[in-house]
Amino acid sequence: MDYTKLSASMPPFTHEVPAFVEKLTQHTVFNPECVQRVAGENEIDASAGLFPVAEFPDPEDLLSSALHDLTRFLKEAGYCGNALPLKIQKSSIPMAMEEARITVSENAVSIEAGDTEGARRGIYEIMDRLTASPFLKRGVTYKRFFVRNRISRCFFGPIKRPPYNVDELMNDLDYYPENYLARLAREGVNGLWITAVFREICETSLLPANPDRLRRIEKLRKTVEKCRKYGIRIWLFFLEPVDISGYTANEEAREKLRGPNGSFCPKSEEAKKYLYECGNSLFRDVPHLGGIILMALGERTTSCLNVIPYYHCFSKKSMLRDIPPANACPDKCSLTGAEILSDVVSPLKEGMKAAAPESELIVQFYNPNPDKMHDDVFNIVNGLPDGTAFVFNFESSVTILQLGKTRTGADYWLSVPGPSDRFGRMAEKLRGRCEMGAKIQVCCSHELATVPYLPVPQMLYRKYLNMRSLDVRHVLQCWYFGNYPGVMNHAAGLLSAEDFSAGENVFYSKLAGACNLHDPENVVRAWNCFAHAYSFYPLSTVFQYYGPAHHGIVWPLYLRQIRRPLPKSWLPDTLPAGDAICECLGSHSLAETTVLCQKMDENWEQGLRIFRKTGNHEEEILYSAIGVLLSSCANILTFYELRRRLVEESTRDTAQMILDRMSELVEKEIENCRKMIEYCKSDSRLGYHSEAEIYKFFPEKIEWRQRALTELLENEFPAVRQELQQGKSPWEVIVDAADLHRTGETCPASLFSVKIEEESMYKVLHISLVERSTRFASVIVNLSDPLCAAARYSMHAMISGKQATLYDPATAGEAELLDEGMELRIRWSASLLPERFRLGIVCRILDRNGTTHTEGWPMKEAKPTGGLEHYCFDPENLALIL
Repeated sequence: MDYTKLSASMPPFTHEVPAFVEKLTQHTVFNPECVQRVAGENEIDASAGLFPVAEFPDPEDLLSSALHDLTRFLKEAGYCGNALPLKIQKSSIPMAMEEARITVSENAVSIEAGDTEGARRGIYEIMDRLTASPFLKRGVTYKRFFVRNRISRCFFGPIKRPPYNVDELMNDLDYYPENYLARLAREGVNGLWITAVFREICETSLLPANPDRLRRIEKLRKTVEKCRKYGIRIWLFFLEPVDISGYTANEEAREKLRGPNGSFCPKSEEAKKYLYECGNSLFRDVPHLGGIILMALGERTTSCLNVIPYYHCFSKKSMLRDIPPANACPDKCSLTGAEILSDVVSPLKEGMKAAAPESELIVQFYNPNPDKMHDDVFNIVNGLPDGTAFVFNFESSVTILQLGKTRTGADYWLSVPGPSDRFGRMAEKLRGRCEMGAKIQVCCSHELATVPYLPVPQMLYRKYLNMRSLDVRHVLQCWYFGNYPGVMNHAAGLLSAEDFSAGENVFYSKLAGACNLHDPENVVRAWNCFAHAYSFYPLSTVFQYYGPAHHGIVWPLYLRQIRRPLPKSWLPDTLPAGDAICECLGSHSLAETTVLCQKMDENWEQGLRIFRKTGNHEEEILYSAIGVLLSSCANILTFYELRRRLVEESTRDTAQMILDRMSELVEKEIENCRKMIEYCKSDSRLGYHSEAEIYKFFPEKIEWRQRALTELLENEFPAVRQELQQGKSPWEVIVDAADLHRTGETCPASLFSVKIEEESMYKVLHISLVERSTRFASVIVNLSDPLCAAARYSMHAMISGKQATLYDPATAGEAELLDEGMELRIRWSASLLPERFRLGIVCRILDRNGTTHTEGWPMKEAKPTGGLEHYCFDPENLALIL
């Protein structure tokens, strides 16, 4: 395939308001299923006619939205009438926040609550029950939430990050249509977060006011008041405090506020005043603002807390040793991590509470790394002031057995219930001290984020069951994605008040009924198959970020190697997907990843066969589209596994058979394209990725891929077959052998030269500087197999004086400086890679003036990849070593 031609013809994506937004503004009419039975001995028939009697005191009219939803629902269901009153009353006895007591008797239905939000939850509970059946069971039941704050986010809200940098508070788009809020409220959401920046929205004496501050405040006020009518509080999410020393004119304060490595120093009185004023001005100017979510550690540099390394890496040559973390800034102070956290959080909270005593502060640590965390992280939280909630990733560093091997997953996982040992340990640490919160993904995760949700409520059930046992009181239900209304969002709301006494299948039947899904028995059977299928998702972080699950439906396939990178799932992709499949492999081999994805595909298809019997057409389109994505994912991996076998294992007799199987996969993908085009036309949600802020796939791009696959089948396969029949080897026909070098050969670059040697059971790399007036700053060495299909290793050598320290979590390599620092010698086990392998180098070199120069080999221009987990790995910048 001609990659340049593919790139030129690939349809561009657009950054416009997504097509599904119009759907979110509309009300979905409830059409009850015809019930062919009469009320049982212990039931009443609500279809005889209910009429709401709103007696709950509501001077601010906060219940009007729920009462409107209830009245509309009863009319659409045909359950309006004068037979039974539905009383909504103030409880005569004390009740918890959001708690409702529901009494169903022969002559009336009543909802009693201590506050408006309890009444709201009672109304939605009645609507859920009547959605499932007009027959209400007599008796008294309680709706009590063990998860107090259930915080989500607008599915199509801008992320306030590159490349588009759109600020939700700076435009006129309504991100919260009435019917959208009504759906979220009924599904149990009682909080939504919006991204903001202290210096843009807060008023402080240290900084000049941002010229757009009042505009942001005004839109925030309107949003808060609108959402409040639906029982939803607005939270502001801050990656703060960041270094503001460059923004203040106060020279004395500037020095005090500047922390190490571009961080914020919280030690001074000026810093404490700044944080107090940020919290105070915000809650003073925006009445009824719910709270702040402060990501105090992780994601990016904020305070000096982020400067301290908190992860173990046990390689003997690693940069990070198995020792307690160093102090962040020994020249300036001797504060512990807990003291730093206290200095950040306490003044901010004091400012908030002075302006709005009911406001809440949630402190979040984002610790996605799979490596073991240092014990000191669990001591940092000792710095949390009383009354502060703490949120931690629920599954990060979770381990499971897959294909007989222990795997560890970083970041978020829906396919694995969790919790990780890390989360459990933190929950026990904080039990009785402050309320614990979980950061999870409710609807979808980095695993597959181009669909509104995955119908796997079993994963949520087990997740919430474990959260309840750990006394979790707050849940952040999403990142930028994972929050679309529907089955999974509804499941999370119900599970937040579940006591788990009735068992799993009873809950799933209840959920199916509340979601108005016909034939609940087969729906639940299908969901069980889907959950089983999804449990095979490879527990590999790089597979989440770079794998074909999200958008394989628009990946071209390459029979001949082109050595191009895979696209990043979380960003707009301006180039076609390449064939360096090693970029999505972590601890799994390509063969293992292929097997797991084939199992996902097979079991999902089994669930679809059951679900198609239920007659739930709209859900069937979504579930079928997910099935196509999983099928494409499995086919792409199988294709490249077969290409690897063709080159490395085939004989003259088996080569044509392998090509036959590969061409069959291309034909299947052409058919998958045809199916997905129709699904996308029926469901405008498909393909949209909330973090990328664009559609990763859409009909025109799928058609482009379909044409490319047809060309591959009609032109390239026959040409390759002919070359093999003429006596060429698969290696000669398939492998890109440009930049070919041999061991023992010295290869010059501008600033350094490269030489590979074999030494006993090791490969040895010599990198020698050309000019003696220069010195190494750092060196990254990338290794891969010839096809970039089976392995990817990155070794990072950090140079300090005459000492080289190698950070290499996988290779266990060794590094040393020779010839007065002019030569860097790195060696690794020869068994790590085959005799033929690929090598790429990126050197950062300091000249005599201290200026840094970056140069690569074999390509001089080493371009940064911007890839999570990939350092500077670039498949194009890899020489072939024989």
